[in-house]
Amino acid sequence: MATLFAIDKRTFYGGTSIRDFHAAMFHGYAQRGGQSTLLKRGPDFRDNVIEPLELTKNIFQLAGVIQPAIWLVVKHHLKERLENLPSLKFVQVIFKKLIDYAFYENDFSVYRNPGFTSSESFINLLPSRPDLLATIDDYYEVISPHWADIVDQFNDTTEISVPMPLSVDSTPLRANVSTRMFDTFPMLWHDHAILLSSDAYEILRPEIQQPYFMVTQVNY
Repeated sequence: MATLFAIDKRTFYGGTSIRDFHAAMFHGYAQRGGQSTLLKRGPDFRDNVIEPLELTKNIFQLAGVIQPAIWLVVKHHLKERLENLPSLKFVQVIFKKLIDYAFYENDFSVYRNPGFTSSESFINLLPSRPDLLATIDDYYEVISPHWADIVDQFNDTTEISVPMPLSVDSTPLRANVSTRMFDTFPMLWHDHAILLSSDAYEILRPEIQQPYFMVTQVNY
């Protein structure tokens, strides 16, 4: 029996302790080429040139693993360990705007602010702190293939169903997978989750902060 892990960021579907404001403060907002990455598939692993993510990011509670767009963004020391795994690309992100704003789980007072209209507009109004760049490590977007692009390469797959109780419609994530697939591709994007091999997950696990991620273990 083999094991994989499905990981996805929690937003306002994440339960009672956080809402979209907390997720925005934790993960940040991303652009690529000056355009929002929201609802976009993201770069193709096969591309020779990948434009870097441009992040608007809060450094308060800055974690080693964040997910401002489709792919995970990781701190330099995690990137160095992930480089030992196959079929991964790393593109250093650009911190377009840094802020330092304290926020806490279970604190929803920002929503009572008369001037609050959305998390993004609130963050955009906060002052930029370029001096903070010298205080943080380098971060890298970790890019690997999309599951749909590689699944036909494998004839030894088993179908799995991953519960996604915090997705918009709670539809399970279904995929055909195999041990050989995750030996070759230790990280894959599938619908609204990233599928990780056990080796990839063990590298990232100490830096994956709850409640900002939902992690589901799947045995197959």
